[in-house]
Amino acid sequence: MASAARPHTEAGTVLGTAAYMSPEQAEGGVIDARSDIFSFGCVLYEMAAGRAAFQGESIASILSAVLRDEPKPLTDAAPAQPHELGRIVTKCLRKDPARRFQGMADVRVALEDLRDDAVSGNLTGPMVVGAQARRRSWVLPAVAVASIAVAAGAVFMLLQRGRQTQPAAAELTRVSPADDASYDAPAISADRRFMAYLSDRNGNKEKKQIWLQQIGGGAPIQLTFAPFGVSSPSITPDGTHVVYKTYPGSPSAAAVIPGALEIVPLLGGQPRKLADAGCPGYSPTVSPDGSTIAYLDCVQDQYQMLFLKTIPVQGGVPREIKTYTQRRPTGNRSNYPLWHPDGRHVLLWASTNAEAGKGPIEDWVFFPIDESEPRPSGIRKVFAEAGFGAAWPAAFAGDRVLISSLTKDQSHVYSVRISSSSMQANSPPRQLTFGTGSEWAYNASSNGLAAIGSADLRSDLYFTPMDESRGVVTGPPRRLTADSRIKSGVGMSARGQVFLVYTRNGGLYQVLYRDLSNGIESLLSESPLGESTPTRLSRDGSQFLENYREGDQWSVRAGAVASPHSKRVICRQCGLITGAAPSPNSRFFFIDPGTRMKDDPARKKSIHLLDLESGKSKLWLADEKASMLAGPTFGGKGEWIRVRLEEPGAKSRRYFLVPWSENPPPASKWVELKNKRVVQSHISGSSDLFYYWEGSTLMSLRFDPATRSLSTNPTAVKPWPGSQPALQPTDQWDIGLAGIVFNHKESRSSVWTMKLPD
Repeated sequence: MASAARPHTEAGTVLGTAAYMSPEQAEGGVIDARSDIFSFGCVLYEMAAGRAAFQGESIASILSAVLRDEPKPLTDAAPAQPHELGRIVTKCLRKDPARRFQGMADVRVALEDLRDDAVSGNLTGPMVVGAQARRRSWVLPAVAVASIAVAAGAVFMLLQRGRQTQPAAAELTRVSPADDASYDAPAISADRRFMAYLSDRNGNKEKKQIWLQQIGGGAPIQLTFAPFGVSSPSITPDGTHVVYKTYPGSPSAAAVIPGALEIVPLLGGQPRKLADAGCPGYSPTVSPDGSTIAYLDCVQDQYQMLFLKTIPVQGGVPREIKTYTQRRPTGNRSNYPLWHPDGRHVLLWASTNAEAGKGPIEDWVFFPIDESEPRPSGIRKVFAEAGFGAAWPAAFAGDRVLISSLTKDQSHVYSVRISSSSMQANSPPRQLTFGTGSEWAYNASSNGLAAIGSADLRSDLYFTPMDESRGVVTGPPRRLTADSRIKSGVGMSARGQVFLVYTRNGGLYQVLYRDLSNGIESLLSESPLGESTPTRLSRDGSQFLENYREGDQWSVRAGAVASPHSKRVICRQCGLITGAAPSPNSRFFFIDPGTRMKDDPARKKSIHLLDLESGKSKLWLADEKASMLAGPTFGGKGEWIRVRLEEPGAKSRRYFLVPWSENPPPASKWVELKNKRVVQSHISGSSDLFYYWEGSTLMSLRFDPATRSLSTNPTAVKPWPGSQPALQPTDQWDIGLAGIVFNHKESRSSVWTMKLPD
């Protein structure tokens, strides 16, 4: 009887059970904790489906399947199991380790969420009726609980195995209070004594202010009391002042009030205006020597038309860095100018020179403030080669730059080394944070302590039924989703379907359509994050139009929601879709033919009508002097369009209700909206009501088409008694014939310090 020889462990030797090996282990490559996660996904798949994820007649054929094949989706292999379990298993079984869960703690949290949803009845999964439902009623919670049991028994073992190869995580310490307020966008002082951040501790979530806290203890104190929101703060290197921008809020405001670049003493005092500055969200930063502020500016709400400017900290005349203007990006990825430690360059997302045989590409580029030749950093390429999506540089720590990057639905902080001579990234990304939420880097002190923001970006969609003709809620909210996808937008067609926007899958931007009547969801379009595809639904919800880029212009294609893969090109390089016209047969859309990737903010705009049947557009509405932009439709039959007029040099905009007809109506039939509440309101596409917020109460105001006037008595839209969650002013929401759909965020954000590892 022959005896088996015990194999020796050598470099390149493949060890383990073939059906549970990760691809990198099967190839004899370097393994880490993520290899264990792949193996755990194989076990979880087999437990739920009753069959192995990877099968074959021999070890060789099984290993081939592990390396090249995708397992049958769990929702097909085991239809009775909840969809969320299938998503967890799929993420465990990604071929690319960077696209899996990055630690077993993340898997455990996902399974615990699954268990909680199973117990509460909030799982998204197949509908089973009759006797079959009674036989399977125990399956969903049992699978979740069994999954947790397996995970709990495996977590310790897998973490112990992965501990030898898991990259060292940075040490994080919470700074913000553990209360119900949100804290984000932190800035740490150079001496590591103070942290400034944005917070809604004042009770106004729409107008967060800057607060200051001593690191190591003490209560926060409010630094700014601006009537509008403020940008992320930046502390001067000498620790004496905080620089920030104010902005007037929504671009739809009746009076366009320019934002301002301001500076305030660190320990409190009167703020001082340095310059006018537009574009909320683009934060200013101070040079390492404390002499100069760099910031992004724009013209009113033209956020794609950015200008890089510098100004002395003491004040003076702003100076435009024109080399950036010549290379500003087509997408909107810039966060704020990041100063290089040499104090002579700032880093921003921009176009680089064209490659041989290709058009211009975009990367993070160092712009010298003396306007000499810009120098691409190569950061985009380094992250792309590592399998990551979009990346945002945030702070320098010596020769390392701290970068936040998305991996599917989470952001983590990484570091990349930058050559002092070539200013090129010369190392692969090193992951520093491994939390179950999302961590973002903001800035760092000179001695290795970084300011980090942490948030759970999850949110879910709810539907509240209402009698939309009266603006009255008729029932409690119903939860539509229970998953970890990041919902970044929500809209409704007039007859009650929902159109959703997600960011997921390593920086991909997805537009999905969900039918409220049956819960069916369809993918309409997908594009890289930062290069989103504008998509619009027809008024009846049966069709969708999407723009796609061709050269410097927009082309248009359309499809039926019922069969989203059957898209057809409507017209090429014909303009940007601005909305759906209220035609009964959903044939017409509004379009702006003059829009370019790098648009001229001074261009006078007019409203054109695109005919889906012919693919041709015609002028619908124009003004001799002012730009005109078509807004949403309004009225029970969609017989009105809200139109915005912007006259050159005017300090305010004018808004009109224009009656719909295929031929342009004369100005004598327009109704000017002078009520500021209505101008800033949310329009319902299926009744004669305007909606706006007074504090935390949703109000409605009726427009009478017969008298062409507004009622003087607004009505509160009261939620169903005891219903949770209730629609909040900070939620994304829309109203259709059947009710309100809103995207409710449950999470709170917090700020931390991070001690960088060597």
